Amino acid sequence: MVVYLTIFIGVLKAMFACIAGVNLFVGLYIIYFILCRARPNTSPRVVSLNRRHYFEQCPFSGSILAGTEVLIHPAFSYVINLKAGFSTTRRVFRDTNVTFHRTRAGAVQQWPPFTFTLVREPVQKFESGIRQARTMKWPWQVNTSLHSQLLTMSMDDIVRLQISMYQDRKKKNDYWDIWLDPHLLPNTQRLTGIQYDFIGTLEQFTESMFWIMQNIEHVHEYDWIHDIKKRNVRPKEETISPEVIQEMCTSELFRHEWECFGYDLPSACTEHSAILSS
Repeated sequence: MVVYLTIFIGVLKAMFACIAGVNLFVGLYIIYFILCRARPNTSPRVVSLNRRHYFEQCPFSGSILAGTEVLIHPAFSYVINLKAGFSTTRRVFRDTNVTFHRTRAGAVQQWPPFTFTLVREPVQKFESGIRQARTMKWPWQVNTSLHSQLLTMSMDDIVRLQISMYQDRKKKNDYWDIWLDPHLLPNTQRLTGIQYDFIGTLEQFTESMFWIMQNIEHVHEYDWIHDIKKRNVRPKEETISPEVIQEMCTSELFRHEWECFGYDLPSACTEHSAILSS
């Protein structure tokens, strides 16, 4: 009798050990699934590339700007952000034989299933916009007196003038009474009023384009994207001074540019803030 009882107890212990082992395995698998597989879009790589979540929490908001344009394809739409990789991105699609048409964003009745754009560090974007406008001799500026001034103005003076024009925008009705040139619009102004699936950066152009292409149907050959990145680079003879960069960081026009797309504030602004608070 004692022998049978001992055997029975041993069997029960084995059964409980087996059940505990299975439960442990199941529990570990559930934890693995939640952390590693259930949320693929929040992996560190995607979060660092996709700045959409920053823009969705941006304190700046507005309606679609009259001058904002978009490239439309049945599978995607690309919102054009001048001086943030537009020429290069357009070349990528043309080289992959992707056809699209260009239209005003405000005229789009039904957006395709995937909408994306690219942004650029705000100071570098504005500097590049000034160089572009200078190269083209400010063709969009219809005010002849102002046009003559722009031909000889420094970058710092152009920044201050654009900030001032934007601050006085409520007194003006015409688009060109607010903006000196379409290449000078900040990221927030150009992209506002639109829902995005992906917002990449010019600084991570290759990685952003690979991610975009992987999420667009009918586009398969894009292994050569890294070869196209720096074909359109202008010399940097002049830059915006640290003093004026500080003014950009506190201006109504630029102050949300960095936080809305996950960029760090320029050192000129952080150092200035540290001095004021000490």
